[in-house]
Amino acid sequence: MKKFELLLPLTFFLLIIGMLVGHYMVVDRKVSDLENRALTAFNKEPTMQDIFTGEWSQHVEQYFVDQFPLRDWWIENYMKFQLTSGKMYINDQYHVAYNEGWITTKPVLEDYEQQINSFANEIKTLKEQLARNNIPFTYYSLPAKATYVHIYEPDYMPDDIGKERRKELHRLLDELEVDNVSVFDEMNYDGPLEDLYFKTDHHWNGIGAYFGYQAILKEISERLNEPLAALSISEENAYCLKNDFIGSWNRVVYKLVKSDEQVCYYEPENFFDRFTIYEGGVAVGKKIAVEDYFAPAKQLEATEEINYANSYSMDYGEIQILNEDYDSEKHIVVIKDSYFNAMQMYLASHFKQFTILDLRYLDKPLVEYIEQLNPDYVMLAYNDRNLELFIEIN
Repeated sequence: MKKFELLLPLTFFLLIIGMLVGHYMVVDRKVSDLENRALTAFNKEPTMQDIFTGEWSQHVEQYFVDQFPLRDWWIENYMKFQLTSGKMYINDQYHVAYNEGWITTKPVLEDYEQQINSFANEIKTLKEQLARNNIPFTYYSLPAKATYVHIYEPDYMPDDIGKERRKELHRLLDELEVDNVSVFDEMNYDGPLEDLYFKTDHHWNGIGAYFGYQAILKEISERLNEPLAALSISEENAYCLKNDFIGSWNRVVYKLVKSDEQVCYYEPENFFDRFTIYEGGVAVGKKIAVEDYFAPAKQLEATEEINYANSYSMDYGEIQILNEDYDSEKHIVVIKDSYFNAMQMYLASHFKQFTILDLRYLDKPLVEYIEQLNPDYVMLAYNDRNLELFIEIN
């Protein structure tokens, strides 16, 4: 009888020992491709302060969680369990319509007044700072998938308040006398909204980006008082990659959803010959081949998976695009998030110089640097779920 009483603790002890042995036999990984984040590396030299404040113990705990043996396998199977058990939100965040190959995010429900007010005042401060040098400024809200598309959702799923939040932000900006445009309201599109977005990603696709580009160009044309005609596209000059596209949300849920969607491009012949691109300033920046900057996925083998970033472009702190075949001699500066990436070359094709800044990666004082660039027009183009400027404006 005593032997059986010892069996359970002995089994538990051997399991723990086996996990520790397995942990030390497996080489630590630096990043998780599926989660798109860096994994914790073990800190072998903690300071006394780290130890006594408890920071090092928390670090060790996170390290074991991140480097747990077969971690991806455990998480993947947990995701599958959530899906098959009928849970409405995978990981309490994503709704998966498996049969339709569609993923969306949990609706925004919380009170947004403070967040909206803070963001509106950040934009107002930016506009006022630029006005010191008579630099015109406009805020453009880009229509996010999670705000506008709610198909394949159960009737009992709560309603998202994204549209109300967007309207309130634009109302506040009007009150603060900040020039602003809701791009969705200006888009000349009457088809199904879901056709504008990737099924398993949070971004819009090439079609959505094109209609967004049309709307923005019209607004810029009016503000610069220059007649600028949008590029024409057609299915005949479409170029689609055969690679499997793995959307951002599909990657987070460990690629549970099988999707047949493709990344397609709608570009005139010899479209990219006009551009010269620099990472950083033109005088001191690093020159980048156009094909390495925009849509590097075109260079991959058809058997390789692709994503939104390499289908359009990675996010850089600063990109300068010079154009030899321009419609306007104006220099445009765009402060953007990743939603803008899919349309950037369309807009850049109209202007002599096109500067793109991403405040998540820019290491320069924003307003002072823009003043040095001395542009003719500045636009802030964020998707309407993005309510943070990512930099302090004094």
